[in-house]
This record gives sequence, C-alpha cells and structure tokens, in this order.
Amino acid sequence: KLPILAGSRPAPHPSPSPLVISAAKSAATQAALELLRQHNGALKAREKWRINSLQILQFDSRDMELISQQYRAVQEFGIALSLNVQITADRLRSVLEDAHRASEGYYTLKHAEQWNTDFEFPQDAIDADETLWQQCSKDLTTICKVKQARLAHNRLSVKRVLHAFGPKYPKMLHADFMILMDFAANGITPLFADDFVPQSSNPPPLRARYLTLKHTVNFLLYKQHQDGTVLLLSKPNAETIPGIHLSPQHQADSKGKQEGRVIGDLSGQHDPSYTPLNGTALSKPALRSLISTTWGEIKHPTVDQLVLMVLTAVDIHGWSNLLLWKKDLKGAFNLLNYNPAYCRLFAFLLSDDMVMIHLAGLFGWIGMPHAFQVLTRSLQAMCSHIISGLCHWYVDDLMAVSHVASQQHDSDVVDVNVQQLLGEGSIA
Repeated sequence: KLPILAGSRPAPHPSPSPLVISAAKSAATQAALELLRQHNGALKAREKWRINSLQILQFDSRDMELISQQYRAVQEFGIALSLNVQITADRLRSVLEDAHRASEGYYTLKHAEQWNTDFEFPQDAIDADETLWQQCSKDLTTICKVKQARLAHNRLSVKRVLHAFGPKYPKMLHADFMILMDFAANGITPLFADDFVPQSSNPPPLRARYLTLKHTVNFLLYKQHQDGTVLLLSKPNAETIPGIHLSPQHQADSKGKQEGRVIGDLSGQHDPSYTPLNGTALSKPALRSLISTTWGEIKHPTVDQLVLMVLTAVDIHGWSNLLLWKKDLKGAFNLLNYNPAYCRLFAFLLSDDMVMIHLAGLFGWIGMPHAFQVLTRSLQAMCSHIISGLCHWYVDDLMAVSHVASQQHDSDVVDVNVQQLLGEGSIA
C-alpha cells in the first residue's frame, strides 16, 4: 500500500448522473411490473383451470323433486310459445343432464395435442408464397396488396360501404361511417405505444405450449392460408424485411373445441429490450386509452337489455306470436384487412424456421376488439333499421326477436344486407 501523504485525500468516486439514476429506476420498475404481470397471469390461468374443472351440476333424487315443483311452469311456458311437444318430467331431466355434459366439455392442452399429431405445411404452399415474394421484388407491402387483391371481390370495400349505408341509416354514427370507410379503403392501421420498436434481431423464443401443439396449431393456421389471409415465408427471408416485428405464436384452450383457439402472443416480453406490439407494462395503459379514443369504447349489450328487448316485443305482439333467433359472422376478426404497409407488425415465428404474416384481423392484438367494435356498431345500426323485429349485436353475434309471421323475412334480409357489406358466406 502506498502511504497517504499528509493533507491529501483519495479522489472521490464520481456520483452517477440524474439521467443514469432515472434510467436505472425505470428499468427496475419495468422489471418489477413484468414480474407482477407474469405472476397475475399465472394466478388467472390457475383460477380459470379450477373453475372449468368444477362439476357444476350433479343430479340426484333431490333434483327430481325440484323438477316436479317447476314442471307446471315449464308446461305453461311451452303453451305460451305454442310448442307442440309433450314434455315429461323424465324428458326434462334427460335434457338437463345432456346440457350438463355439454357444458362440462372443457378441453385442455392434452386434448389439443391429440387433435392432430402429424401435420406439416405442404411444400407447394410455401413455394407459392416464396415465388410471389420474388415476383414482388421482395417487397412485403406489395405482396400483401397482391394477396389482398385476390380476395377483394368478396371483402369489405368502399363501394360496399357506400351501397350498404350511405344516408340511409340515421342511427349510424358519422364517426363510425368514416372509420369503416378507412378500413375499407386502407385496412386497419395499427396503433402502438410510444416506446414500441419493431424487432427481428432479438426475437422471442418459441413458446413451449406451441411446440407441444405445433401440428394442431399449424393445421389451423394452414386453413387461414388456404383462405388467402396469411403469408408463409422462411425465417431467413422474413428477417430481411425492413421494420418487421416478430412475435411468438400461441394457443388457448376453448370450451367445445378440442383443438382450442389460435392466438398471437403480442404481449409477452422475454427481454427488457424487446417491446411487444401490445405495449409494455408501463406503456400499455396509455395505448389502451389511445385505441379507445380512436375507435370508440366497447359497450356490449347487457342481459338486462336483452330481456327488455324480449319484453318489449311481448308488449307489442304477445308471447304466443314471437320467435327468438340468432346469427353470427363467420371468421369475425378475419373479415377485416390490415393496412398492407403494417402487416410486417403481425409476423409470427413458427416451427421449422417458418414465419407467418397476417393480412387480416387476428386474436391477440390489443386493438382488434376496438377496431371490430366499429363494425359491430355499424351492423347494429343497419339491422335495427332493416328488420321489423328488435335486435342486439354482441361482437359478431346477432340476437333478435321477431313476430312469427315476419321472422323468416327478417332473417333473410339480414343475410342479404350483411353479405352485401362483408361478402358472400360472411354470416351464418
């Protein structure tokens, strides 16, 4: 050790600048929020599994007593609806037991894995997109426009919007009309947080769930490829696209569907430097607010509103003259295109070094429910005007009540008008 001379002091360590301190605090806060998000996500998943595992109905002798007590009310209800069927107490129990078994049909990862065990993307499908990629000079916007143009004859368009709406529907909001026109002309232009940076050099790893279910998930994705709403490229080619953002593919359990539902993981953050399209823990609240302000709040019809709809029809026509009916859109989110210049943000890593790029709406993006709600509100304005009965749209489901004499006409006119807007086969 060197002696310290009298009157001298060791040189003080420089203190970190306020900018460095602020950056460190921000990084620590974001890391803590991400851990909290993962913890809450795990709790939510565990609770969902617990609830779906519950045996909600269990029949025993006491149930027959309850059925007997309510049997007269069931008979009176059937008479009021002019149901020409004989309902016995035993038949009522049998139907309730069938409903119970159906509602308990909750499928998990194990069932989805068994649904398909050997599917691989056909090489000719990959070659077709790779060839088109070359023909479009390796320009993603161009190839997306080409693929969307192939379907344009049977998709939402400016001409279809003008024909379907124009000045005919006073209940339609002008703002919704203008947004729908923009979707028809340009596709949905995604909104993203201020801290979002598209990334391909630091892609997230493939999720373990996807790797387990890759044959099932890839088969479901291939159906979308057959419909022409996605693009398949090799990972080396995809990584050359300027501004591409790679996200991991995912899958979720679904009641009534062994294969489950394909979704995109646009929220996961495997590295603090990776910014997901759905926003980070810090930026997501502001992004939600921006999306809601741009495309409007989501307001679903409540059970009270649906009951009131039926009771209003009863006041007009009486119980014995009514029919309840419903319809739903086929494909839902997939009915709306993305802006071709921004499809690069909806790219998902797949097995075998493949990347799938979505040209139309998908489950998993934070903005899709709000963007689709514009269409839902537009369809509500349309259908409440063209049918003689009453109705409510809930996302992609139409629930309606009509006089028995006009129900078929109401159903048919909805089919015609919705397909004139969204394309043939868009409603069932």
